[in-house]
Amino acid sequence: MGKAYSLDFRKKVVKAYQSGLTQEEVAERYDICRKTLCSWLARLRGGILAPKPRGKGEPYKIDAAKAARLIKETPEMTLQEMADRLGVTAQAVWHHWTRSGITRKKKDALPRAGREGKGGVRGKDQGHPPVQDNLRRRKRH
Repeated sequence: MGKAYSLDFRKKVVKAYQSGLTQEEVAERYDICRKTLCSWLARLRGGILAPKPRGKGEPYKIDAAKAARLIKETPEMTLQEMADRLGVTAQAVWHHWTRSGITRKKKDALPRAGREGKGGVRGKDQGHPPVQDNLRRRKRH
């Protein structure tokens, strides 16, 4: 996300608009998007032209020690299960893992089917069209 325009610049742009120029003329003169100008004018009608404060937002709700303990106790826990146990969303857990550098590769619950497991690669020998034909058919619709 880019930096916010300064309050001085915003005032200069709004003053140019209030002097009688159209929104398009002001936008072109100051090399801003017309929607940006509209947004500033709406903010001005609300009484505040200054940019909205930026920050890191609310502190994270996930207790890192509790999350680590859950992973250690139940390594096969899914993202959603952990979120439910911690009382947060799955997205919050995912962001916590990303920030903490945690990567998880769960073991397969069931062995993968190879050639011997399911009778070979899916295709005409099983009465199914080849996988590539299925993909081509989907693209046409």
